[in-house]
Order: sequence, then C-alpha cells, then structure tokens
Amino acid sequence: MRRLKRIAVSALLAVSLIGCGQAPPEDPETAIRELIAAAGQAARDRDLDLFRDRLAPDYSDGHGNDRDAILKRLHLLFLRYRQPKLLTRIRDIRFPAPDRAEVELWLGTADTGRLAFDSQRLELSLRRTDGDWQVLHADWQRLDWNG
Repeated sequence: MRRLKRIAVSALLAVSLIGCGQAPPEDPETAIRELIAAAGQAARDRDLDLFRDRLAPDYSDGHGNDRDAILKRLHLLFLRYRQPKLLTRIRDIRFPAPDRAEVELWLGTADTGRLAFDSQRLELSLRRTDGDWQVLHADWQRLDWNG
C-alpha cells in the first residue's frame, strides 16, 4: 500500500503542472509557477478530469507507468483521501527549448488523521502544445530524513 501511495502522490504532482485553459503568461517561468499553484487546488477538489486533460498521451515515468496507469492511481488516491494535503517547493525550472520545461521540486504529503508525513524529490519534463503545458515524463525519489 505504501508503494501505491508513493506512486499515486508522485503522479499527483507529476500532473500538477496543469493549465486551466487560460492564455499563458508571457513569462514561461511564471506560467509554470501558476500551474503548480492551480494543481494544488485541483488536488484539493479531487478533480480527475483536469488531470486527464493535462497528462500527455505519451506520458511515461521512471517506474514504468503510462498515462492510464497514473490516472487509475490518482482515482484511488482521491477515493482514499478526502482532502489531500500537499506542500510543494520548486527547486529549479529550466527551459531547454521554448516549448519544453524541466522542473525539479520537492513534494510533501501529510495524512493528519494518522500523523504521517512523506516527501518526494520530483523531476518533471513538460511540453507546451497549443499554449497548454502537458507532463511528458516524471521521475521521483522518496526522501529519507533519517539519514
């Protein structure tokens, strides 16, 4: 179950760089930061449709998951947690090309009912198509605070 939680939470952040159908800001870094903030609200609302729209059809991750597998895991996460608690901190945003972005960030999740906390280091690759950012690839690693 812990593995499922880790994958689902990481997937949640992987698709967190979502757009809301608005015109993108002029500055791509500002656009990415706004998308991360919008994703937090989508997670609190447990809005799976929004995530479905923003995962690239050719999405993959470092654990062998494709788009459909991640959407199924997100569905389970939303069933299990009524209101996911997420903390994010962006470490770096790079733009290797005007329509590509690489984001390194930290994701913390909390389950206040169990007094549990988990954290992940996440690297995302994004592509902008027709003005919308979509997640192409995600790699994550659980952070161990005990050594």
